[in-house]
Amino acid sequence: MQGARGRDTGKHVVATLPDIIDRDAAEAMRGTEILVPRDALPPPAPGEYYWVDLEGMRVVTVEGVAWARSRTCCRPAPTT
Repeated sequence: MQGARGRDTGKHVVATLPDIIDRDAAEAMRGTEILVPRDALPPPAPGEYYWVDLEGMRVVTVEGVAWARSRTCCRPAPTT
């Protein structure tokens, strides 16, 4: 989709999408997954990671014992 824009409000991301011109059209999009090409994202700050960067990494216990490899990362439950 060309022309989509978004801004972080601190609690949510507010998106402006082409052809979504009123509140009813926006409400119909609620819950829709939006995918963004990796090269369109800013680099993460030091010590921060995108979830996709964590996939396939070794998981170890606090004692350093290898436990598994991550397969996917899931979104945390929303807080209100």
